[in-house]
Amino acid sequence: MLKSLSFCLVLIISVPAMADHAVPVEIIGSVGIDGSGAIEAAGVVQLMFKGKIPPHGFQICASPAPTDTIWFSDVGPGPFDNVSYFELQPGTCDTTPLGYRPPGPVSIYAENQGVTFHARMW
Repeated sequence: MLKSLSFCLVLIISVPAMADHAVPVEIIGSVGIDGSGAIEAAGVVQLMFKGKIPPHGFQICASPAPTDTIWFSDVGPGPFDNVSYFELQPGTCDTTPLGYRPPGPVSIYAENQGVTFHARMW
């Protein structure tokens, strides 16, 4: 019994001491990939990033032109609706939280052809 008690005391005493010698953690990001472009056809949903799902997140910025509102979805391509698409006002950006992996490919929609946008995935 005495051996068990002394073993437990050694564990309790040594655990806090080990916390002072923590190994540093380095967070390594991934390379950003450009997905900028323009709407190819008015009123047609198009895939971004060549259909690849961003592994760690993405950012989309709308053109600053006053009539260039765009919508984007991160659940894959599909018909445009107001449920699965997020509105992005002209001149604004949307950036996902660090480490966010969308459930599907990112798609984009605009009512006018040629609307430009800037996008990155990482």
